[in-house]
Formats: sequence, C-alpha cells, structure tokens
Amino acid sequence: MPNNLYYRISHRLSGFRLLGLAFTLFALANIIIYLLISLHPPLLEGLWLSADRPWGILTSAFTHADLPHLASNLEGFTLAALLFIPVSLAYPARVRRRWSRIFFWLVFLAGIGANVIEYPLILVGPGFNSWGASGIVYGALGVLLAACLQSLPDHLKTLSKERRRVRRRKKWRPFRFNRRFLKTFPALVTLSLLFSFFWLIFTDPGVFLSAGPGIDVFAHGFGFLGGFGGAMVLFRFDFRRVRASEN
Repeated sequence: MPNNLYYRISHRLSGFRLLGLAFTLFALANIIIYLLISLHPPLLEGLWLSADRPWGILTSAFTHADLPHLASNLEGFTLAALLFIPVSLAYPARVRRRWSRIFFWLVFLAGIGANVIEYPLILVGPGFNSWGASGIVYGALGVLLAACLQSLPDHLKTLSKERRRVRRRKKWRPFRFNRRFLKTFPALVTLSLLFSFFWLIFTDPGVFLSAGPGIDVFAHGFGFLGGFGGAMVLFRFDFRRVRASEN
C-alpha cells in the first residue's frame, strides 16, 4: 500500500462524490438560468415566486437577476460544501457517503421547502415577489451546523488522543504536514465553525440572516431551519445505525 501524502489525502476524501454532484448541479442550474435571463430579461418575471406564479416555488430557487447576487450564492454554497468535508472526516468512508447523500438531497429540499412555507405569506401580500438561491445556501449552512454538532464528540476524542500523545513525547518536534495533522485539522475546523455559528446566531442574527432592504429573510431563515432540523434527525438516525452495527 503506498505510504505517501497524496494517497492519504485521496483516501480521506473518498465518499464525497455526491457532494461534488450537488455543487455541480447547483452551479450549472443557477448559471444557465442567469445567462438566459441576461439574454431575455422579461424571463425573470416568469420565474420568480409571486402570488400569481406558484411554479416559482421551484424555479425561483435557481433564479438570479444580477451577477453579484449569483456570485454571492455560489460562494456561499461552495464554502458550505467544502467545510462539510473536514467536518465529516471523523467517520469512515461508508458514513461519509451517507452524509453526502443527506447533504445532496436536504439542501435542495430545504431551499424549495422554504418557498413552500413562504408562499401562503406571499398570498397575503400579493405585491411581493422573491427569487434567488439563498434558501438553498442557508439550507446547506443548516446541514453544516448539524454535522458539526453531531460529529463534535468524535472530534473531541481525536483531539484528546493527540493531546495525550504529545504529552508522552520526550522531545519537541517542529510542525509537520503529516498523518497526525490530517487527523486533528478536521476537529479544529469543526470547533471553529461551531464557535462562528453560535457567535453570529446569538449575538447578531440580522447579520447571520443577511437582513436588509430587499432581502427575503424568511427564505433564509426557513431554509436554514429546514436544513438544520432535517439533518439533525437524519444524522442522528444514521449515528444510531452505525452504533447498532458495531454492537
């Protein structure tokens, strides 16, 4: 078996194929629709979510009218997907595959589900319309937070083992980008994410939800809660299944 850094990294990244597929579909759908709207601007009104356009529950989740809006959502989704990788590295490849499957389905369902919940509110105020993939992005952030909470005990065990190993070391050694670093880095990322999430949510929820004029905060909030709640249930169920198979 090859014992090199490339092999160890590629082995650790196994199980995330659906994560890459989720990003590919998200990016292609949003970019293609944006290009179509750029070529034919009136198409925007046919795709957004409004009282007289219920199909916007689906189409508005991939619709953007300007490049900065599209770029910010692509950036947010990419960041959530990339950070999901180290958080999930506490588990073997078979668990990572199941978690990636949960991420794949749940982020889209959370974003579209947020539009489903919001549509009755739009009927009350028929002059309102909404579009953008922010609900899906916040759904991905919700799934990411749930993954951090679920994997935290296992990451803490990893840090505890590394701490005991360092204490037993007889002489100081310089930092090395090696197998031990690959084990502790995901735990440090998870702890940093949890601190960042809770700091923003409890100290400045307006910033976390990107509240501002013309911003659909309901889609952000419902998407995040849908992704977080659904992932907590599914990850917990998967966690119990893994523990049952080990006994």
